[in-house]
Amino acid sequence: MQGGINRLKDKFTDVKFEITAIGERLRAEFGISVNEIINNDPDPKYNREASKLRSTTSNAASTTTARSTP
Repeated sequence: MQGGINRLKDKFTDVKFEITAIGERLRAEFGISVNEIINNDPDPKYNREASKLRSTTSNAASTTTARSTP
C-alpha cells in the first residue's frame, strides 16, 4: 500500500514538473501563461474533431483486428 502511495506521489511530482516546463516554454515563446490555457473551457470545435479522429482510428483498428483474426 505504501509503495503505491509513493508511486502516485512520484507520478504527481513528474506531472507537475512537466507542466512547469511547458508553462515556461509557453511564456517564453508565446507570452502566455499555462494557467490561461488550463483555465479555459475546451473549444467544442476541437473536441468534435478529436472525436472524429478517435472514431476513425478505432474503426481502422477494428478492421485490422477483424482481418487478422482467423
